[in-house]
Amino acid sequence: MADILTSLNPLRWIEAPSTELESQVTQSLFPMFQRLAEAGAETAKILQVALLRRVQVMCDSHSTRQGKLFTEAERLAESLREVHGNGNLGYAWAEYLRDASERAILCMDLLRQRGDIFLEHEAAGCPPVFFCDYETVMDGNDLPLKSNYVLLRMIPPQGVNVDDTKRPFIIICPRAGHSPGVGGHKEDSQVGVAFREGHPVYLVSFRREPEGGAVSL
Repeated sequence: MADILTSLNPLRWIEAPSTELESQVTQSLFPMFQRLAEAGAETAKILQVALLRRVQVMCDSHSTRQGKLFTEAERLAESLREVHGNGNLGYAWAEYLRDASERAILCMDLLRQRGDIFLEHEAAGCPPVFFCDYETVMDGNDLPLKSNYVLLRMIPPQGVNVDDTKRPFIIICPRAGHSPGVGGHKEDSQVGVAFREGHPVYLVSFRREPEGGAVSL
């Protein structure tokens, strides 16, 4: 590497005789370019082999999938012929419509319940949702310099023992409205892991909307 850098030094080229310059170009630069060309050709060969293998795997996968599709279509056609021959096609169609209608009604009712929950949550000011209860230690709205941050103490769920002598965990909420996206909405979370180890857990949450009179520091 040092020889190559030395040969590429422009001052050395200017001061060197023409014979030495030709020798350096022939002995240093040309072999280097040749090695680069060989490396590029080898890389292109590897990429070509990888592409051919990928195409082969894709063709095999599509062929297998197409065979399964034809088999399933034949089975379905045979079932339809059998049902039609038994005179049960109309009954099966009526049962399908009944089942589809019931599922549609249940889906719409589920969407209605979800909408009611959303509206109630919005009306309550979008409080954080956790798998366990919590109590407010400090509300930024009550401070002289208002903010939308809230310090919460997480209450351990039933069956979880916390050692108050252990170091407490304080989790900072990374986004508004939800509280921690990976922190406390399920037992297998930062809060849940800390509880399982017996640590007290505090959480810094914040409201979605800024408080009136809040300032940025």
